Amino acid sequence: MRTKELTKTAVMAALVFVAIYVLKIPGPNGYSHLGDCMILISVLLLGGKKGAWAGGIGAALADLLGGYMQWVLPTFLIKAVMALIMGYVIDKWHHSLNWLAGAVLGAFSRSSATQP
Repeated sequence: MRTKELTKTAVMAALVFVAIYVLKIPGPNGYSHLGDCMILISVLLLGGKKGAWAGGIGAALADLLGGYMQWVLPTFLIKAVMALIMGYVIDKWHHSLNWLAGAVLGAFSRSSATQP
């Protein structure tokens, strides 16, 4: 069972990476991406802790390979904490719209990879 969970986490980390690294939308102060959406999906599918690992690793890897070396550690921490908060909200709020609260929290997070 442990190998299956590790594989799911790795696949979600790869999907977060692809959503950030490949699907960039350039802007005047950096770029926008769909990575936060993939982090939310990771949390919904894997839970808070595993979703935090997948989101943090995928986003940090995108910064590392994208040339934003100074943002690797902050990105990992920010995205992991964001995923943990989303997981906490989803787990503790037993309403039918708990996914909406996680989405709102994710939507207000700031993209950590910006150009100088």
